[in-house]
Amino acid sequence: MDSFAHVFNVWSTSWVWGKSVGEEHYSLSEQSDIDILRNALEHGWDADTSVYDSGEWTEDNPAYGQCAASACVVQDYLGGEIVNVDYELPDGETESHYFNDIDGVVVDFTEQQFPDEAERVRGTEKREEFETTREYVLSYDPTVKRYELLSERVTRFLQEHV
Repeated sequence: MDSFAHVFNVWSTSWVWGKSVGEEHYSLSEQSDIDILRNALEHGWDADTSVYDSGEWTEDNPAYGQCAASACVVQDYLGGEIVNVDYELPDGETESHYFNDIDGVVVDFTEQQFPDEAERVRGTEKREEFETTREYVLSYDPTVKRYELLSERVTRFLQEHV
């Protein structure tokens, strides 16, 4: 089952989270609004917003390498916490992954980057000396640049489509 559909089948549509953008305020409170945010993220993804270089990122797997920047953008709109997990891949390698936890509900718009056989092996907030996982994620300049670019694209998409 698509984790996105599962998450929002149990989501209470009475919650309203939002992000102020200039003079406008975009609130997300219904399934269609959540779908618009996911669509905005997907339209914003490319090699420039992926942690992987353009040689590794492809349009065939647009979510590949988009998790940290996307988790920050999702938190901007929906709140909650950013969680870090390790995924164990079929070849035995592990890969770090970020997603959102909103009042105990997993919101992961980039999970599809992993093969179906991959397993989430553990999840925590990743902070080190930082107060939040978000601060940790955004302590890396390349991640800040990717987040800012994706955030701008999502904002533009919402301005044009909402």
